[in-house]
Amino acid sequence: MSFTKPLESSTRKKIDTILEGLDWKTNEETIECNVFTERAKTKEQNNKLQGNFPDYVLYQSNSDNPIAIIEAKRKGQSLEKALQQAIDKYAKPLDVLIIFVYDSTFIKTWDLRNDKELTIDENVLTQLISEEKLLRFIETGSNIEEITPEVKHTREELIRVFKWANDLLRKEGLRNLDRFVEFSNLLFIKIISEIEDDREKKGLSRRLPKDICWESFSKEKDQKKMLNYINDTVLEKGFAKEYNHTDDIFQMKLKIQNPKTVKQIVEKLSTLTLINTESEIKGDAFEYFLKSLAPGNDLGEYFTPRHIVKFMVSLINPKYGNTILDPFCGTGGFLIEAFRYIKTTIDENDETIMKNLKETSVFGIELTDTYKIAKMNMIITGDGHNNIVQDDTAKNTYWDKILSSYKEKGILDKLYTIKENGFDVIFSNIPYGQTTNYGNTYPIPSIQGDSIFIQFIIKSLADGGKCAVIVPEGLLFKSEHKSLRKHLIDTCDLQAVISLPSGVFYPYAGVKTNILVFKKGERTNKTWFYKVEHDGFELSAKRKRISDNDLPDALEKFSERVTSENSLTVLRKDIEHKEYRLNYTSYIEIDTGEIAFKPLEDILNEIKTIEVEINKELQILSGLIV
Repeated sequence: MSFTKPLESSTRKKIDTILEGLDWKTNEETIECNVFTERAKTKEQNNKLQGNFPDYVLYQSNSDNPIAIIEAKRKGQSLEKALQQAIDKYAKPLDVLIIFVYDSTFIKTWDLRNDKELTIDENVLTQLISEEKLLRFIETGSNIEEITPEVKHTREELIRVFKWANDLLRKEGLRNLDRFVEFSNLLFIKIISEIEDDREKKGLSRRLPKDICWESFSKEKDQKKMLNYINDTVLEKGFAKEYNHTDDIFQMKLKIQNPKTVKQIVEKLSTLTLINTESEIKGDAFEYFLKSLAPGNDLGEYFTPRHIVKFMVSLINPKYGNTILDPFCGTGGFLIEAFRYIKTTIDENDETIMKNLKETSVFGIELTDTYKIAKMNMIITGDGHNNIVQDDTAKNTYWDKILSSYKEKGILDKLYTIKENGFDVIFSNIPYGQTTNYGNTYPIPSIQGDSIFIQFIIKSLADGGKCAVIVPEGLLFKSEHKSLRKHLIDTCDLQAVISLPSGVFYPYAGVKTNILVFKKGERTNKTWFYKVEHDGFELSAKRKRISDNDLPDALEKFSERVTSENSLTVLRKDIEHKEYRLNYTSYIEIDTGEIAFKPLEDILNEIKTIEVEINKELQILSGLIV
């Protein structure tokens, strides 16, 4: 059975939902309305449009001042053409500075004052925004700083505190990961306490009583009493009781034995303010000191750069109702971003919708104790922590653990359905170069984790489910993985292979990686390849921000699989001919009707050949002259 394609009206329905969730007033029959569709607000403004009908005109509240245009297009239509149409037909006649173009998957923004995309903290904006934030753009320019000077100071100070605490806890005999988890426990208590205080200031009810929050022990002068109170009251009777419904996120007692050490850390953290209404620091605080750890530590593998995470989530475009899994979730970066991404598209005041988002939408698996950090991060973000489990993913025993922890029938019914059908979306960055003892239970038996982890993902997806996963380059061309690659394109539609530059994971590793984007249930007929040369940061250990950034271009071109100097589409027969190799450099010589590109290695070989031939001719000539 073939189905019709979504039209522009489908995109408009999404826009309506998003705008309402952002507190725009969309009811055009009320005086408070600040969103007008297919018309301007006043007759004079309508006359300026000369019979053209904008999809959306956004207004400053309680005024006739238009502040943005939204142009809606059906999926697959050119965003560039739509942008130009919005500029010429609507924005310029109404003297509007800001434009959004949306095709139900991707959003492109534009500021006519300097012909730039809108950015927040220099990161390209990929979502619709509230009126308050839009007015900030109008006031300050195409980039706004969400990270205020106060927060920047807090981040820097937090890193300094953690480095200091890391050395202090090393003397306690704790290994690296234990030091990280112990400090995170105290940091989490501080953050949650600040959130509760902030709720109280805003007139909202507290969710945790004051006698288990930070102020209940932080000013205690007796260090032994402080440690005992944290262990016996704050943890055992407080945080462990409140959050350990399905697991021991919080141990009953800190592993730190020395009261003096605990008091020193508490005193340091007490000087910091970790939440700020202008930022996401309360949700990202763990990342700041995770980044600060020295290269080569055993925590780097758990951290995927957040701009790469955001890019991958935008590629898949998860929706409310999707079930989302990260089978190697680390500190929870993909789950946090997916949760936030979906939350912007729903009515947060709808208790049923929020209950579903919190309880049966986000799922994660992590082998190490870092899974506790993922749970903490999810609680701070808005919840969804109960479905994160510590397990060896390759064992495929996740459901045994998660189902045994639930008693509520309504949730159990949903969980059994997910187990039977599979997940709608999977995001991940698989661990590289691992071995496993559980590979004999998969279609292509292997002890190599890279192969088994991808097979687990395919197995865990529902038919029609989509995945974006980061893999090491070797998986895409080494002969030992040929069977896996064949299995992938036989069982899934491999929609894209996006080559990331070496250095994306600095300072942790310089490994060359790729993003695979695929959909389960249909064999691959053709695959789009894109080579990212710059990701917006220096490809060095310091990773300073730079202006060159191919990610927005890749995101836009992915929608229509555009061929360009950085991208091309390869047919299945060519993939088969190339031994199922899936690395970009294997296909850049294929004739796509565009300029052909050759690998640098081939060019250098050609130069060497020419040099040899020239030398031979010179030798001959020399002999003749002599």
